[in-house]
Amino acid sequence: MDFKDKRGKNVQCKMSCIPVRLCEFPSKELVLTVVYGFGGEPMLLLSNLKMQEKKKLCHIITKVYLLRWRIEEYFKFKKQQFELEDLRVMSLQSIRSLNFFATLAAGYISLISSSHRESIFLKELRECSKRIYEVPKFIFYALGYAINRVLGMSRTGIQGFLTKKVKSQQMNLFEHFKIEDIGLLTSLYGYETQAALLTDALTGPVKGGIYENLVFDMLTKRGIALNYFKNDKNTQEIEFLCAREGAVIPIEVKSKRGATVLLNHFVEEYKPPYAYKLVAGNVGVSECKITLPLYMALFT
Repeated sequence: MDFKDKRGKNVQCKMSCIPVRLCEFPSKELVLTVVYGFGGEPMLLLSNLKMQEKKKLCHIITKVYLLRWRIEEYFKFKKQQFELEDLRVMSLQSIRSLNFFATLAAGYISLISSSHRESIFLKELRECSKRIYEVPKFIFYALGYAINRVLGMSRTGIQGFLTKKVKSQQMNLFEHFKIEDIGLLTSLYGYETQAALLTDALTGPVKGGIYENLVFDMLTKRGIALNYFKNDKNTQEIEFLCAREGAVIPIEVKSKRGATVLLNHFVEEYKPPYAYKLVAGNVGVSECKITLPLYMALFT
């Protein structure tokens, strides 16, 4: 069986497996897979997988173990490239934040290396990496160094790389949440918040913020352009506005059922053809107001 190492070279391996039992656990049936070709000594892999086809079993055990090395390489890259172990912080939350941003940066490097292999952008980054020898197949280190060199030449930070948003003359554009993906957002909260969210015991402003972010995530991924409404006196606001057939449709998100005074004022003053209220509850209709469960934001 042939494999490719991290430099892209083909490695020819020979494999075999036999059933074995350990002295400490004589009742457990195990399989010992021996792989020749990786280094001078054969690689011994012990598994409790059961399969009739001996060849297929060897292939699966070896592939799964080699995938483990990819994961180890990822964590090694994240620690070395961003020097995480050299950073000193005072709280667990700070450690989580640093790890989160390092994960985003590593994910970005992974995306551009896999999705844009033949792009001019990637070729320019390869040139900026200043490698003496040919860039290996695992190019994360080279790309990380290249991006660091490019951004290191900037004297104004990353602001020059960001496009400016054009403001609407009629209403303020909806201010994007700091994190648009609901999975990434909830992963930043502590264990207590995550457990309360899973058991539907979450209360307070955190619950409302998560629900609003969830709806925002679903609507934007459907390609719906969202706006945010606030009146001149800053006494009335609606989470989301969207355009439908020449009309402006308000969408209010509530963490629980109850009266929606702000939505009622908006309907009375601007008279939209209909309005949505998304709640952690059931379906309902009152005049032009349509109440829907949160998950039905996918179908509004």
